[in-house]
Amino acid sequence: MTRITTCLALALSASTAASAPKVYLSSIDGDIYVLDATSTPVLLGSPGGVINAIGATNAELYTVDHSGTVTFTDPSDGSVAPFAQLWHGIAGNAITNNGRSIYVADAGGNIIYFDENGDEEQTYYAGLEVSAMLVNDGNLVIGSPNTFILTAPVGDPNFQFISACGGIVNSLVLTDTHLFAGDANGTVYRFAADGGQYETTFSTTTNATGVALFNGELLVAGSNGVIERLDPTDGTQLGMSTVGFSITGIVVANLCPADLTEDDTLDVDDVDAFVGAFLGADMASADCDLSGELSIDDIDCFVSSFVAGCP
Repeated sequence: MTRITTCLALALSASTAASAPKVYLSSIDGDIYVLDATSTPVLLGSPGGVINAIGATNAELYTVDHSGTVTFTDPSDGSVAPFAQLWHGIAGNAITNNGRSIYVADAGGNIIYFDENGDEEQTYYAGLEVSAMLVNDGNLVIGSPNTFILTAPVGDPNFQFISACGGIVNSLVLTDTHLFAGDANGTVYRFAADGGQYETTFSTTTNATGVALFNGELLVAGSNGVIERLDPTDGTQLGMSTVGFSITGIVVANLCPADLTEDDTLDVDDVDAFVGAFLGADMASADCDLSGELSIDDIDCFVSSFVAGCP
């Protein structure tokens, strides 16, 4: 391990680069934007269609549109690649991932699981229409138009009630301590992450098509093109911006496979982390090329990501 680490460190020592989470938005026009340092949206890529939901893996953005088309977008250059097509409903309403696996909820209340190759592995009926979704420790958490928020182990159709909002659940985001749910009335509900007990509500001027946490602030986006920044502890409005297009989703992600230590810097610590993961067959950290197996291609992928810096 020492020899491999030393060789990689020497090869990469001339290139340390900064990495940081960024805010990505999807629009009703089929475009993906990234917010720059001044919170100005910059067009990144155009998957097309009417995008209904956006998410992120450790290296790519993914979207599902109103026709049920699932698409991947490379954040480094905005290139778009088709991933999968839903056949169980007219539209894909919500999307999330569990490692390399993608879960999509369609308009009929089906939840479809795709593997890393875009092959459908499992489909099951959730019992109700799903309008928001996330994965947490092997469990799916879903929100619905009937205001309910429910959870079940991945692959289990027997969802259990957690909490409820006052309107259609348009978006969900989870921290270690809190679950935030935005409803179509512009209210954000905060629940305890463990148990789902209701804690408080915040009012916004949006319909909460997306909620996300960024730099200690709660971002709430709406189809009116407004992004509100709230204090997640008491709902105080910290700022507001208008982007000029209808927002259908928001996600915060650090799309840099080489930053394994997640300290916003690429350095020898990331090399150590990769080598340890590779030798320990840690697929979650070492499978850089998302092939489902560890090989020299993963080393090449890590080196390329490290040298290129982060998008």
